[in-house]
Amino acid sequence: MTGDLASDDRRLHGLSDTMRAFAEATTDYERLLETVAERMAKLVGDGCVLVLMSENEQTMRTGAVYFEDPAKMEIAKRLTAVGPVAIEDSPLVARLMHSREGVLIPEVDRAALDAMLSAKNAQLVQELGLRSLLALPLEIHGRLLGLIGLLRVGEDWEPFDAEDEAVARNLAEHAALALSNAQLLAESARELSELTRAEQRARQFEALIEHSDDFVAMATLDGQVLFVNQAGRRLLGITPNEDISRLPLARFHTEEGMARAPLIRDQGRYQGPGQLRHMLTGELIDTQVNSFMVRNEAGEPFAFATVQHDTREMKRLEAQLRQMQRLEALGRLAGGVAHDFNN
Repeated sequence: MTGDLASDDRRLHGLSDTMRAFAEATTDYERLLETVAERMAKLVGDGCVLVLMSENEQTMRTGAVYFEDPAKMEIAKRLTAVGPVAIEDSPLVARLMHSREGVLIPEVDRAALDAMLSAKNAQLVQELGLRSLLALPLEIHGRLLGLIGLLRVGEDWEPFDAEDEAVARNLAEHAALALSNAQLLAESARELSELTRAEQRARQFEALIEHSDDFVAMATLDGQVLFVNQAGRRLLGITPNEDISRLPLARFHTEEGMARAPLIRDQGRYQGPGQLRHMLTGELIDTQVNSFMVRNEAGEPFAFATVQHDTREMKRLEAQLRQMQRLEALGRLAGGVAHDFNN
């Protein structure tokens, strides 16, 4: 298309506005897709179809379509309803993938559509009454994000020419950069959201541990104490803010407890009776132990963890119960003896 100075000036201003629109929509990936399709349609062609490539570059899907004409838009929207299409089913996309060059077809006929597109897409594009087609890859740093298909529909439009292709190529380069940035931002936002959720779960887990009445602790495989909860500190006589990083396990574990480390390494867990030593008085505290290996994502052990329940109160109550049972038995015996004596 050859235009006068006024037309060139309008296109130049349109390019400037389009770049700004791409930049403004970068923080919203879905809106950016729609913005790219709309701006390129208005600046270069009658309509635009933006196709996105899957990460493995085996399938593609329609990301956005735009026609100013509502009737054409209604037909074009059906393109987005078509599910992922295999690249091998669309010779046009396969050609763009391998050549990374644009495809300009000034006059399109039905045979050309059937040879370029998947059967479903060819049918919809034919229904639009496509006259001229310009397709360009959306590529950034050697990575193919997708492609832009610019369409001119009906006899009122002149066919695409080399000048249109030059303008569209410039826009496609900026669109690819904006889409790549938007993907990075979206991925960063997802990672930040996942990190926030992980931190929230960690805080909840920490609160659960700190509010537990049981002794909860963790140590490295070579015996360096990593963590002791507040209930554990109270049980051992450790102040709430005391640094436990240099505290040797042997200070509060018995020899029998230390000897269980190989068992836990081999079997992954130990459950049973145990004892802890009070740091100040040396008192041995009977506990019920649940110790296990902590493993990373690869399944490799990197720490010991233990949860121990103080059983002293339970044993005291059991002793009281046994004493009461003995007294009750003695009472019954004494009553029986008195009864026999009276008889």
